[in-house]
Amino acid sequence: MTSAIAPSWRARHAQLVALLDQRGLDALLPRIPATFAWYTGGADNRVNHAESLGIASLLLTRRDERVSTTPRAAQVIQVDQAFAWNPSIAGAKAEETFILTEQGPEVVAGCVDPCGSLNSD
Repeated sequence: MTSAIAPSWRARHAQLVALLDQRGLDALLPRIPATFAWYTGGADNRVNHAESLGIASLLLTRRDERVSTTPRAAQVIQVDQAFAWNPSIAGAKAEETFILTEQGPEVVAGCVDPCGSLNSD
């Protein structure tokens, strides 16, 4: 994670850990778009903006973060299929290409652009 976005993420993660401790929870699974956007720094987990839940969820624990999608996602990714993940968050742009293997996704190409110059004209 780049230093340009790390302080904001660290602050949000600290708030998450405090909430887990306060409520005696081991994890949170936010799917509500506003909560997803808050934790990710602005990412949108919705395909249909008329629905109240997004298709992606975050499984957040004190030490781990995982992103999963719902079965409603338009396309099922198969083993040996490549797919791109290009989230835009406040102040940054990441682009990664994965190949799904039997062991899970493997990053085969990627970059993080903390200044957003990938989107500049």
